[in-house]
Amino acid sequence: MNRRFYIVFGIILIVLVASLFQLKHQVVKLEKNLVTNQSLIQKEKESIKVLKAEWSYLTNPSRIEILSENFLNLRILTLKQIGDIEKIPFFIEKKRDKNK
Repeated sequence: MNRRFYIVFGIILIVLVASLFQLKHQVVKLEKNLVTNQSLIQKEKESIKVLKAEWSYLTNPSRIEILSENFLNLRILTLKQIGDIEKIPFFIEKKRDKNK
C-alpha cells in the first residue's frame, strides 16, 4: 500500500511540477508582452502630443490668413458684383417628342 501511495504521489508531483513550470513560462511571456505594449502605448501618446501641437500650429488663424493672402489671390467684393437673382437667365428645356 505504501508503495502504491508513493508512486501515485510521485506521478501527481511530476504533473504539478510540469504544469507549474509551463505556467511560469507563460507568465514570463505575458509580462514581456505587457512591457512591450506599455512602451508602444507610451510612444503613441507622445506621437499624439506631437500631432496635436502640429495641428494647433497649422490651424492658427493668423497663419491661415497669411497663406490665403499669398496663394488665393482673393479680392474684396464690390457692390457692383452684387445683383438680383431675377436677372440671372435660367433656361429650362422641355423634352419634345420626335413624332410631333
